[in-house]
Amino acid sequence: MPYMKAPLKPQGRGFFGEVSCYEMHAAHIRFPGSSANTAKPPIKLAVKKANDNADLAKFFRKEAKNLNALKNNTTPNLIKPIAAYEFKGDKYLLFPWAEGGSLSNCWRCWKAGPLDPDGMEWIINQFRGIFLALGQLHDSNCRHGDLKPDNILWFKDARNKGELQIADLGLATFHQLDADTRKREELVIQTTTPTGTRRYQAPETDGEQYHHSNPPRSRSYDMWSMGCVMFELLIWLAYGNDDVETFQRSTPDFFWERVSTTLPKMYRINPVVEQCIDVMREDCPRNTVYGDLFELIVNQLLVFNSSNDQNPAGTHRLTAHKAEALLDQISRSLKDPRYIPLRSSRYPRLQRNGGLFPSDQSSQNKANYQELRSKFNDVWDSTPDEDLAAKLFKMIPWHRVRPRQGDDTNSLCDRCTAMKLAGPWAFQPGCVLCNLIRQALQQADMLLSPRLQLQQKNATIGVEKGPDLLSIYKPPGSILHEGAQEGLPMLTGQASREQFTLLREWIRSCDSDPSHEACRRSKYHDVTKAPTRLIDVGELRLVSSNSVSVSDYVALSHCWGKLEKHQRFCLYRDNINELQRSIEFERLPQNFMDAVIVTRGLGIKYLWIDSICIIQDDAQDWEVESSKMEEVFSCAYVTISAVSAKSSLAGFLGERPSRACVRFQADGKQPLYVCPAIDDFHRDVELGEISKRGWVLQERALSRRTIYYTSTQVYWECGAGVRCETLRRLYNSKSAFLGDANFPHSALNHYKDGRQMLIQDLYERYSALEFSYASDRAVAILGLQKRLARAFETRATYGLFATYLRRGLLWRRAQAEPMTIIAQPSGRHVPSWSWFSKMGAIKYMDLKFDSVKWTNDFESPFIGEASGGPMGFTGERTVSGAPVVRALAKDLKLSKDELVKNTIFDDRNDFEVHELLFVVIGRDKNENSMEVQSSHGLVIRRLIENLEEHDQETYVRVGVASLQSNQIMNGGSWVKVC
Repeated sequence: MPYMKAPLKPQGRGFFGEVSCYEMHAAHIRFPGSSANTAKPPIKLAVKKANDNADLAKFFRKEAKNLNALKNNTTPNLIKPIAAYEFKGDKYLLFPWAEGGSLSNCWRCWKAGPLDPDGMEWIINQFRGIFLALGQLHDSNCRHGDLKPDNILWFKDARNKGELQIADLGLATFHQLDADTRKREELVIQTTTPTGTRRYQAPETDGEQYHHSNPPRSRSYDMWSMGCVMFELLIWLAYGNDDVETFQRSTPDFFWERVSTTLPKMYRINPVVEQCIDVMREDCPRNTVYGDLFELIVNQLLVFNSSNDQNPAGTHRLTAHKAEALLDQISRSLKDPRYIPLRSSRYPRLQRNGGLFPSDQSSQNKANYQELRSKFNDVWDSTPDEDLAAKLFKMIPWHRVRPRQGDDTNSLCDRCTAMKLAGPWAFQPGCVLCNLIRQALQQADMLLSPRLQLQQKNATIGVEKGPDLLSIYKPPGSILHEGAQEGLPMLTGQASREQFTLLREWIRSCDSDPSHEACRRSKYHDVTKAPTRLIDVGELRLVSSNSVSVSDYVALSHCWGKLEKHQRFCLYRDNINELQRSIEFERLPQNFMDAVIVTRGLGIKYLWIDSICIIQDDAQDWEVESSKMEEVFSCAYVTISAVSAKSSLAGFLGERPSRACVRFQADGKQPLYVCPAIDDFHRDVELGEISKRGWVLQERALSRRTIYYTSTQVYWECGAGVRCETLRRLYNSKSAFLGDANFPHSALNHYKDGRQMLIQDLYERYSALEFSYASDRAVAILGLQKRLARAFETRATYGLFATYLRRGLLWRRAQAEPMTIIAQPSGRHVPSWSWFSKMGAIKYMDLKFDSVKWTNDFESPFIGEASGGPMGFTGERTVSGAPVVRALAKDLKLSKDELVKNTIFDDRNDFEVHELLFVVIGRDKNENSMEVQSSHGLVIRRLIENLEEHDQETYVRVGVASLQSNQIMNGGSWVKVC
């Protein structure tokens, strides 16, 4: 293409590709009614380059096809394509360049004050045009699928207005013209629009994380998304852009939440959004533009489509054409000056409160609201993995994996034979299925009771409002048993051909699904280097990664266990040459042998095991390599977690307990298989012994996908949730927090109180974990710390982040027992103000956000250029290399009893008051001047030990305290704290 000048970098990136602004001479572009364009200035074009990924090629072709189908559309509020072409294998789409950016940019540009009547008319008419364009898309049997402010472009004119246009049709889907809902169901024609931006998704998408292919999307789905966009539009109109951004930061993933895990699923507006609606209902009076927009959005767009009693009749979402008609009425009403309330600024009530939440909330309500915003959904959703089962049973014949026992039909009571077990349950001693239910109840520590109620849902039998007890399976292809799933009632053998077929299908499914982009290394991780050393599982020897061509490797997460030195198989300085020549398979501990077997079975050449790939008796190599854990686990093609092995000697491919099974047939149907429910990732993995190990927290968080070998079954975890060997899918947002393939991206959606809350929660968890060597506490979190610092665009050292330094300093002992100082290896120094220096669980001081004024009495350890070695410290050090910071220390004026009452000491508390000083980190912001102000800070003492290595004014931390101002002397002196 005859572009005049290439940009230095793209203006934006997305799932499908990147967008750049190019200029082209006007002579190359035809303008209607003009034959000569040489005098015109260069034309700006948006050039969208598709990502280089074979799996995304179909979406490029799809967007090009969609745009071609719309090229003759005359609606001004729909993007018009210019061209689509390929050059040297790269795929490009050309559009006009939107000088204003997106709708979000428009809101930011106009944030100074309320719109005048002319501006209000412009924005209302633009949205009327958007609904008109959307209606025409729907009339063409097309769904957009990803409507959001960033996909509505602003073609700004000289008056700061112009046109808003729907863009980014890469997710849009055109149906066959005759494919109405009934015909699509009969022909199994589905809308294959992949998941769009989560925030604006409709409740109909609930459960999509279980599907490899995406379930059908309807026109109504787009209308929910437009309701969300217009809700933010109304916030912008009424309160300004600052409140839009506050609202976006303060709300969870979706505008809705599920209130029932059973069928039929029930939903409600998220309580945070509902609070905003309550405020806006008062602020947007009827018969005004604000009130009518509010009625349209809340009562006709953000409603739940349902055939049950959740919605009264007539409250289904509007169509695009009806919404366009209502906006046309609103536009015509703008001619009445009374329709736009006069005000010199946006609603003053909102200005006073600084947000969308009522000013009269009690402190308890505020606390509850803060808790709500940080709350995870701790409900485990479980559904059959139908897509995977259909593929797997084409590769594995059913007769090779089905249970072998005989027919139990004649040993069932009448109720169990009919498989109608929901409701009150009574045990029948002679029934094999009743006995299986009783055994499952005993396994779940539940007593038999006349009031026991059972439920049947999603191919399981369980206790109402309690655990699942049994799983129900049917043979592949059976269509007569709606309450059963295709799955594996009898698990395949460990490391068998059938099991490896399943594992490889899990990997293939994740590799090929466009919605799993974060699970693939190249898209989201800057770290691309292989570990320094790897094990070649083909030749079985240790290799240096820069001496071989490494594409993929497996990382092993395991527990060393309490072993004697002779029982360990490790890399030392004196055997490195031997292991580089050859590793005897039989000499390996069982865990390592099993890891080699699995790596070979997956068809991957290289394996990383910490004890063999890091020189264990070389302190320098160990320090350097242990600081690379982010790279090791982030870049691994897949991680194997030996959950069931309590030590390196145990192995994880051992024989598993057989699973009881009842087989029966009724009414000439194909057989059913009923087995104890064993799909429990929380019990098998998260409560497993390996999860108590300190290194495992970051290994799980940093791994993009993991295969867990438990004593019950094998699980797969990636960014889309958990898959079970039984061919079931599990999802839990609290668990997904650490399973996120792009950690900590999705976790931030649950920590709207601030990133500091995420850090605190992670570190509090980590501090309670166990280590074979206590000194590992300071390094087994460095990979995670590095990832968080990069994600938050800040610096980190010794468990502290530059952006959140002062709150991070105020950690305290969490348990009654004293913390113990950790002896560090030679050459490593950990300061006392870091909880890395002591063993024991910690908590952070419970200080409410925006209620503390931070001081500068503790200088930042982040001086100088960012480097600082593995720990990231760049500040001052003592002669021996110990990190120190300067702090303003004040004398105390309180009794010893008051000192002990107000101070939480890290270990011993037998200090005299005159031995201690206090460093104020923050003071309460007391709105009531009559209240006594509290100061929160560090309690320090003079360092007496090793005085020859330190100056006389060097101090160490001994605890934290909250003291009243009259308990602290004025003045103070600057000292060094190490």
